[in-house]
Amino acid sequence: MVRPISFLKQNYMKLTPLIKRVGSLIIFVATVLMAYIACDGYLFNKYSEFSLNGDITTIGNDPIEGAIITVIGDRIRDDKVIAKSDSDGRFILKGEYKGDCSITIQIEHPKYKSEIRILTLSDYRINNPHNYILSPR
Repeated sequence: MVRPISFLKQNYMKLTPLIKRVGSLIIFVATVLMAYIACDGYLFNKYSEFSLNGDITTIGNDPIEGAIITVIGDRIRDDKVIAKSDSDGRFILKGEYKGDCSITIQIEHPKYKSEIRILTLSDYRINNPHNYILSPR
């Protein structure tokens, strides 16, 4: 039976290039991992599109035209996205976000009280219509 210490002493010169290669590979992987962490995964974490739609109505279910819908988020490509409700009270907001994203939705109209909601962007919440009811001032 060969003892590990004697094996290493006898084959040191043969193992040295292998040890250097493995060490270099470990250093390379660690460097790439640190670069990925430093850039917040930008190379692999691309922007995804989102589309929010819904209706803005009064308490009596009448559509509100001209309400301004503003979306603000820290991981949205543009700092904020703005849309306006049409004559049927409908709105469609489109934008791009990256990673886990929490957004603030603000609905304003001069004749109605403002509405503010915080929403986490996920496929389930994006695809569902967002309906808001505004009360008069």
